[in-house]
Amino acid sequence: CGDILFGIYNDKLGLGTQCNYPIEHNTFSTTSVNDSVWHHVAASYDANGGTNNLKIYVDGDLEKQSTKNGSFTPGGLQIGSNYNYYNEFYSGNIDEVAIWNNTLSQEEIKSYMSTPPTGSESGLVGYWDFNEGTGTTLTDQTSNGNDGTINGATWGLGAPLDPAPPVYGCTDPYAE
Repeated sequence: CGDILFGIYNDKLGLGTQCNYPIEHNTFSTTSVNDSVWHHVAASYDANGGTNNLKIYVDGDLEKQSTKNGSFTPGGLQIGSNYNYYNEFYSGNIDEVAIWNNTLSQEEIKSYMSTPPTGSESGLVGYWDFNEGTGTTLTDQTSNGNDGTINGATWGLGAPLDPAPPVYGCTDPYAE
């Protein structure tokens, strides 16, 4: 019943259906994503995928899967809020959102963690890299023209592509 929704609930990534309030997020990640560390999060849903057709990935690792029935309603996409229904807003940073009309494999998800889409990949419906830095328009990087409007958010620095390299040994120039 209802649309499939993807969000944060009790510091975990939740995926579920909206049949009533509260939203029935009954598939959760095991990793807390509210730990002041950037995480790559992904979810896949294949309506015709049979058993375990809904999957949650955190940092490229499959964390949870379940079997769901539901649909996505075209239009009305909101990133970081569920304002139309319950006045809920995400309090955190978001960088790079992609929506595909085909189910990505775990290997593809891992690949896009380090090399973002170009915008011309087959099946890519919308890709927002959040690199505008100013203004109120969030530009879709595909040729589909699914631009968005920024409401109530502020621009910041993007997610780090790679963690800082480790420093081994003593870094004190006066040490012997």
